[in-house]
Amino acid sequence: MEVITKSSGSDTSLSNYKLFNKTFNQKTIDFISGLSFDGYILAGNSIANVYEGIPLQGDLDFWVERRDKYMNAFKEMVGYYSKFNLYPSMVEMYNEEDENKNDNNNNESIPRINLIFTKLSLSRLIERFDLPYCRCYWTPNTGIVCTISAQNTIKTKLIIKDINPSSYTGEINYKRILKAIKYGYTFTTEFWHKHNHLIANQKKKFIINHVLSKYTK
Repeated sequence: MEVITKSSGSDTSLSNYKLFNKTFNQKTIDFISGLSFDGYILAGNSIANVYEGIPLQGDLDFWVERRDKYMNAFKEMVGYYSKFNLYPSMVEMYNEEDENKNDNNNNESIPRINLIFTKLSLSRLIERFDLPYCRCYWTPNTGIVCTISAQNTIKTKLIIKDINPSSYTGEINYKRILKAIKYGYTFTTEFWHKHNHLIANQKKKFIINHVLSKYTK
Protein backbone atom coordinates (compact mmCIF):
# COMPACT_ATOMS: atom_id res chain seq x y z
CA MET A 1 0.00 0.00 0.00
CA GLU A 2 1.51 3.34 -1.04
CA VAL A 3 0.83 5.91 1.67
CA ILE A 4 2.01 9.15 3.18
CA THR A 5 1.44 10.39 6.70
CA LYS A 6 0.54 14.04 6.56
CA SER A 7 0.89 14.80 10.26
CA SER A 8 3.11 13.16 12.84
CA GLY A 9 4.56 13.48 16.31
CA SER A 10 2.67 15.78 18.67
CA ASP A 11 0.80 17.55 15.87
CA THR A 12 -2.04 15.02 15.73
CA SER A 13 -4.58 16.77 17.96
CA LEU A 14 -7.59 17.95 15.99
CA SER A 15 -7.74 21.18 17.96
CA ASN A 16 -4.15 22.02 16.95
CA TYR A 17 -4.35 20.83 13.36
CA LYS A 18 -5.43 23.70 11.12
CA LEU A 19 -6.68 21.59 8.22
CA PHE A 20 -9.34 20.04 10.46
CA ASN A 21 -10.57 23.50 11.37
CA LYS A 22 -11.23 24.12 7.67
CA THR A 23 -13.34 20.95 7.38
CA PHE A 24 -15.23 20.48 10.66
CA ASN A 25 -17.15 22.85 12.89
CA GLN A 26 -16.06 23.13 16.51
CA LYS A 27 -18.70 20.75 17.83
CA THR A 28 -17.55 18.05 15.41
CA ILE A 29 -13.91 18.65 16.33
CA ASP A 30 -14.80 18.25 20.00
CA PHE A 31 -16.73 15.06 19.23
CA ILE A 32 -13.86 13.46 17.28
CA SER A 33 -11.26 14.63 19.80
CA GLY A 34 -13.15 12.85 22.58
CA LEU A 35 -13.05 9.44 20.88
CA SER A 36 -10.50 6.78 21.80
CA PHE A 37 -9.90 5.37 18.29
CA ASP A 38 -9.27 2.06 20.01
CA GLY A 39 -9.52 -0.45 17.17
CA TYR A 40 -11.15 1.88 14.64
CA ILE A 41 -10.34 4.65 12.16
CA LEU A 42 -12.07 7.62 10.54
CA ALA A 43 -11.84 7.03 6.80
CA GLY A 44 -13.17 7.98 3.39
CA ASN A 45 -14.33 11.24 1.87
CA SER A 46 -14.32 13.20 5.13
CA ILE A 47 -10.55 12.72 5.36
CA ALA A 48 -10.21 13.53 1.67
CA ASN A 49 -11.91 16.83 2.55
CA VAL A 50 -9.40 17.39 5.35
CA TYR A 51 -6.50 16.58 3.01
CA GLU A 52 -7.87 19.10 0.52
CA GLY A 53 -8.68 21.68 3.20
CA ILE A 54 -12.36 22.15 2.29
CA PRO A 55 -15.62 21.99 4.30
CA LEU A 56 -17.06 18.56 5.00
CA GLN A 57 -19.05 16.91 2.22
CA GLY A 58 -21.25 14.09 3.50
CA ASP A 59 -21.01 11.81 6.53
CA LEU A 60 -18.29 10.52 8.84
CA ASP A 61 -17.37 6.85 8.32
CA PHE A 62 -15.77 5.03 11.24
CA TRP A 63 -14.45 1.54 10.45
CA VAL A 64 -13.91 -1.03 13.20
CA GLU A 65 -11.46 -3.84 12.55
CA ARG A 66 -12.14 -6.12 15.52
CA ARG A 67 -15.53 -7.42 16.58
CA ASP A 68 -14.68 -7.10 20.27
CA LYS A 69 -13.99 -3.36 19.78
CA TYR A 70 -17.28 -2.56 18.04
CA MET A 71 -19.50 -2.22 21.11
CA ASN A 72 -16.98 0.01 22.87
CA ALA A 73 -16.88 2.32 19.84
CA PHE A 74 -20.67 2.34 19.72
CA LYS A 75 -20.89 3.30 23.39
CA GLU A 76 -18.50 6.21 22.80
CA MET A 77 -20.68 7.64 20.03
CA VAL A 78 -24.26 6.71 20.86
CA GLY A 79 -24.82 9.48 23.40
CA TYR A 80 -24.40 12.18 20.74
CA TYR A 81 -27.28 10.93 18.59
CA SER A 82 -31.03 10.34 18.84
CA LYS A 83 -31.80 8.41 15.62
CA PHE A 84 -30.38 5.08 14.48
CA ASN A 85 -30.62 2.84 11.42
CA LEU A 86 -29.38 -0.73 11.85
CA TYR A 87 -27.79 -2.77 9.04
CA PRO A 88 -26.01 -6.15 9.09
CA SER A 89 -22.51 -4.65 9.48
CA MET A 90 -23.26 -1.01 10.24
CA VAL A 91 -25.10 1.36 12.54
CA GLU A 92 -26.03 4.75 11.10
CA MET A 93 -26.47 7.52 13.69
CA TYR A 94 -27.91 10.98 13.20
CA ASN A 95 -29.94 13.79 14.75
CA GLU A 96 -32.97 14.60 12.65
CA GLU A 97 -33.04 18.23 13.74
CA ASP A 98 -29.42 18.69 12.58
CA GLU A 99 -29.82 17.31 9.06
CA ASN A 100 -30.46 20.75 7.54
CA LYS A 101 -27.98 22.59 9.74
CA ASN A 102 -24.77 20.67 9.19
CA ASP A 103 -22.23 23.06 7.72
CA ASN A 104 -18.77 24.24 8.68
CA ASN A 105 -20.03 27.53 10.13
CA ASN A 106 -22.70 25.99 12.34
CA ASN A 107 -21.21 24.96 15.67
CA GLU A 108 -24.47 23.50 16.98
CA SER A 109 -24.56 20.25 14.98
CA ILE A 110 -22.45 17.20 14.22
CA PRO A 111 -22.65 15.13 11.03
CA ARG A 112 -24.41 11.86 10.48
CA ILE A 113 -22.01 8.97 11.12
CA ASN A 114 -21.69 5.37 10.00
CA LEU A 115 -20.07 2.89 12.38
CA ILE A 116 -19.01 -0.01 10.18
CA PHE A 117 -17.52 -3.40 11.01
CA THR A 118 -15.01 -4.91 8.59
CA LYS A 119 -13.29 -8.29 8.50
CA LEU A 120 -10.40 -6.78 6.54
CA SER A 121 -7.31 -5.33 8.12
CA LEU A 122 -7.58 -1.56 8.10
CA SER A 123 -4.69 -1.12 5.66
CA ARG A 124 -6.23 -3.66 3.30
CA LEU A 125 -9.63 -2.02 3.72
CA ILE A 126 -8.43 1.37 2.47
CA GLU A 127 -7.00 -0.13 -0.70
CA ARG A 128 -10.34 -1.81 -1.39
CA PHE A 129 -12.45 1.37 -1.35
CA ASP A 130 -14.20 1.63 -4.71
CA LEU A 131 -13.22 5.17 -5.76
CA PRO A 132 -9.64 6.37 -5.20
CA TYR A 133 -10.43 9.70 -3.55
CA CYS A 134 -11.89 7.77 -0.58
CA ARG A 135 -8.64 5.91 0.19
CA CYS A 136 -7.67 8.01 3.20
CA TYR A 137 -7.92 7.60 6.93
CA TRP A 138 -7.07 9.36 10.19
CA THR A 139 -6.30 8.36 13.76
CA PRO A 140 -4.66 10.39 16.53
CA ASN A 141 -1.57 8.16 16.27
CA THR A 142 -1.12 8.19 12.49
CA GLY A 143 -2.42 11.57 11.42
CA ILE A 144 -3.75 11.63 7.85
CA VAL A 145 -2.76 8.66 5.71
CA CYS A 146 -3.62 8.55 1.99
CA THR A 147 -2.77 6.19 -0.83
CA ILE A 148 -0.92 7.65 -3.80
CA SER A 149 -4.06 7.17 -5.91
CA ALA A 150 -6.09 9.17 -3.38
CA GLN A 151 -3.60 12.02 -3.34
CA ASN A 152 -3.52 12.25 -7.13
CA THR A 153 -7.29 12.06 -7.46
CA ILE A 154 -7.95 14.69 -4.81
CA LYS A 155 -5.42 17.07 -6.37
CA THR A 156 -6.62 16.65 -9.97
CA LYS A 157 -10.32 15.96 -9.31
CA LEU A 158 -10.00 13.32 -12.03
CA ILE A 159 -10.87 9.65 -11.47
CA ILE A 160 -8.84 7.32 -13.67
CA LYS A 161 -8.82 3.59 -14.26
CA ASP A 162 -7.19 1.81 -11.31
CA ILE A 163 -3.91 0.11 -12.17
CA ASN A 164 -3.20 -1.20 -8.67
CA PRO A 165 -4.14 -4.91 -8.73
CA SER A 166 -5.04 -4.81 -5.03
CA SER A 167 -7.54 -1.98 -5.48
CA TYR A 168 -11.28 -2.35 -5.87
CA THR A 169 -12.23 -4.81 -8.63
CA GLY A 170 -16.00 -5.08 -8.22
CA GLU A 171 -18.81 -3.29 -9.99
CA ILE A 172 -19.29 0.29 -8.82
CA ASN A 173 -22.86 1.33 -8.07
CA TYR A 174 -24.02 4.21 -10.25
CA LYS A 175 -25.09 6.14 -7.12
CA ARG A 176 -21.43 6.27 -6.15
CA ILE A 177 -20.71 7.91 -9.51
CA LEU A 178 -23.36 10.55 -8.87
CA LYS A 179 -21.93 11.22 -5.42
CA ALA A 180 -18.43 11.68 -6.87
CA ILE A 181 -19.84 14.15 -9.39
CA LYS A 182 -21.57 16.00 -6.55
CA TYR A 183 -18.16 16.29 -4.89
CA GLY A 184 -16.63 17.81 -8.03
CA TYR A 185 -14.91 14.82 -9.68
CA THR A 186 -14.76 13.89 -13.37
CA PHE A 187 -13.77 10.61 -15.07
CA THR A 188 -11.45 9.43 -17.82
CA THR A 189 -12.67 7.40 -20.79
CA GLU A 190 -10.46 4.55 -19.52
CA PHE A 191 -12.50 4.50 -16.33
CA TRP A 192 -15.71 3.94 -18.31
CA HIS A 193 -14.07 1.16 -20.33
CA LYS A 194 -13.24 -0.66 -17.10
CA HIS A 195 -16.70 -0.12 -15.61
CA ASN A 196 -18.74 -0.52 -18.78
CA HIS A 197 -21.61 -2.09 -16.84
CA LEU A 198 -22.57 1.48 -15.99
CA ILE A 199 -22.94 2.26 -19.68
CA ALA A 200 -24.44 -1.04 -20.81
CA ASN A 201 -27.26 -0.99 -18.27
CA GLN A 202 -30.15 0.81 -19.96
CA LYS A 203 -31.71 1.58 -16.61
CA LYS A 204 -28.89 4.04 -16.03
CA LYS A 205 -29.76 6.41 -18.87
CA PHE A 206 -28.66 9.34 -16.75
CA ILE A 207 -25.13 7.96 -16.85
CA ILE A 208 -25.25 7.53 -20.62
CA ASN A 209 -26.90 10.80 -21.59
CA HIS A 210 -25.55 13.19 -19.01
CA VAL A 211 -22.56 11.96 -17.04
CA LEU A 212 -20.66 10.43 -19.94
CA SER A 213 -20.80 13.62 -22.00
CA LYS A 214 -20.39 16.22 -19.25
CA TYR A 215 -18.08 14.59 -16.72
CA THR A 216 -15.53 12.73 -18.85
CA LYS A 217 -12.07 13.94 -19.87
